[in-house]
Amino acid sequence: MNNHTSLAMTQLAYISRTTFKHLNHASGIEPEVARILRTSRKNNAAKGLTGTLYYHQGYFFQVPEGEDVKVNALFTKIGNDPATRRSAFSRERESMRPISMAGR
Repeated sequence: MNNHTSLAMTQLAYISRTTFKHLNHASGIEPEVARILRTSRKNNAAKGLTGTLYYHQGYFFQVPEGEDVKVNALFTKIGNDPATRRSAFSRERESMRPISMAGR
């Protein structure tokens, strides 16, 4: 028998479309996306959430992961954010290991 306990992780994948005006920034990074990424990293780390966030041509693909209650609270918060509109696709699953693909 194992002497350590594994915590099941919930992963929720979804796609959303941005509602903010897109700028062709010289650095190649959309300023609003950079702001969202900075805020997400700070807030998610404080809540013990990990995952990945991908942006391309006005769409976000995100897979937040962590404790079920925290992931669902984040999904609700994002759904109420006026900067994005959720698309119909979403998938939820439990996993024993985090994907942790996002850079830190």
